[in-house]
Amino acid sequence: MSLILAIIFGLLAYAALNIGMVLEKKGASTLPQIENTSALDNLKNFLGCKIWVIGALITFSQVFLLMIALTMAPLSLISPLFGFGLVVLAFFSKLYLNEDINKIEYAGISITIFGIILLGLFSNPNEITYTVNEIAGLYFSPFSFIYFISMIIFTIILCIYSILNNYKLAAIIFGFASGIAGAFGNIFMKGVSSGVGQFTLESTIINILWILMLIFSFMGSGVSMMLLQMGFQKGRAVLVAPIYSIIAMLYPTISGIIILGEWAGQLFLNILIQSTGIIIIVLGIIILSFYNELKKVKSEES
Repeated sequence: MSLILAIIFGLLAYAALNIGMVLEKKGASTLPQIENTSALDNLKNFLGCKIWVIGALITFSQVFLLMIALTMAPLSLISPLFGFGLVVLAFFSKLYLNEDINKIEYAGISITIFGIILLGLFSNPNEITYTVNEIAGLYFSPFSFIYFISMIIFTIILCIYSILNNYKLAAIIFGFASGIAGAFGNIFMKGVSSGVGQFTLESTIINILWILMLIFSFMGSGVSMMLLQMGFQKGRAVLVAPIYSIIAMLYPTISGIIILGEWAGQLFLNILIQSTGIIIIVLGIIILSFYNELKKVKSEES
């Protein structure tokens, strides 16, 4: 039962993320250019825009929904549900923005849902649970430190290379970088969620490791949004969005398997089917995110 609830909250979290971002973008498009306006006026403009505020609140709700989901299920199950957010986005765009869904997008929706069903049916219902100290011990172990730091350094080098070369390969590099940053946000959110239900509020807040993971989670999400906007400004959105979506989904999934041992002890057949489900979801994400951005580009050109 808890696994089903986790999937429901995970689906709601990623649906909220995508719907909120659409509303924020729609609201922001009606406001004066940020670079031509003072910081105080920008703040007033955004807070005075009802659509943007509603979008921001919906997006922020994703944090709590995701935290609830991660208290009941592993990263390797919840992270791939990212694809469902794009399915909701497609139908939301049809109802709210009057955008048609073509046959290829319907195929992407069907593929994504099929992959999620495969993943859910063959996931391990007996998840290993960790205390805050245990999960922090895994995250800050020498192996994990090298695993995380090497990826951060690699990503920073890519971004510097792009910037120094007049934003060369900006779509690919910043799409990748924003996905990695967002992935770190989700990875450490799993650590934050480990404190839910295991401590009183008072004792959890004063736990330094829990606070560190909370800070890293919000930092990852914030940096991800900044890098994603840079990618949209300096590169082609039709490339940025799919790359971001795939990395933001895959890296936490792989991290959950490697760092937290979420697939340990499972039957080979279960692992094979879950891996197939993830690959199918990735294919669906590519189709949905690519065609969603392609429609926006065509709309702007017309």
